[in-house]
Amino acid sequence: MTCNPPHIPNGFYAPQRIKHRADDEITYVCKEGFYPATQETVVKCTSTGWIPAPRCGLKPCDFPQIKNGRLYDEERYRPYFPVPIGKRFYYLCNSGFVTDSREHWGFIHCTARGWEPADPCHRQCVFHKVENGESPHRQIPYSQGESAEVKCYPGYSLPNGQDTVTCTENGWSPQPKCIPVTTCSKNDIEIENGFLSESDHTYALNRKTHYRCKQGYVTANGETSGTITCLQNGWSAQPSCISEYFMIFLPLYW
Repeated sequence: MTCNPPHIPNGFYAPQRIKHRADDEITYVCKEGFYPATQETVVKCTSTGWIPAPRCGLKPCDFPQIKNGRLYDEERYRPYFPVPIGKRFYYLCNSGFVTDSREHWGFIHCTARGWEPADPCHRQCVFHKVENGESPHRQIPYSQGESAEVKCYPGYSLPNGQDTVTCTENGWSPQPKCIPVTTCSKNDIEIENGFLSESDHTYALNRKTHYRCKQGYVTANGETSGTITCLQNGWSAQPSCISEYFMIFLPLYW
């Protein structure tokens, strides 16, 4: 009993002989982009031919790992994986997640590039209430990656002065909640031998104010003017103007 050399499109095998006897074994490999039809790449010559049949095909699809979702009736279908290209399955998204078409279910397809869509479930955020701000008249759904504009009441703002919130996998970022705006007062600035360049009395978070030193005085950096910034806990520093004469002789004391 013998076997003819196997014909393996898109594959190679060894050892190569004109005829193979019963129980002879060969090992085959597939060309780049192709994969063995079974996990076993060593096949044996038997009375019914090569077992298992050596074949190279496009990569099949393993059981899909659907983030924030699941295959419908997955325990029933799990034993049939991997599956060939062309197969499709019904899937469901978890609560709070939807498909690209904003449905809660859809079909996932096995293709030569793998499962499509590759990331089938996306967060859906509902924009319906803004604390200390204008709330929409109706609930508006947004998909993951989309942003919504937030209008805060006077004296309030989103964190870091933002005016939009973005729907992320974990929900709104930041939360649609307006907080009191941090401000700094001109009255909290103590400046000696200098004066402020601006007349405003209140400064919003992260805003800078400029000051100038009187003639004959400079900042610690030797400049005639400088800036301080309104931070979460107040002004970044107090303005400092020192005598130019002191700046000349300062290195002698170090």
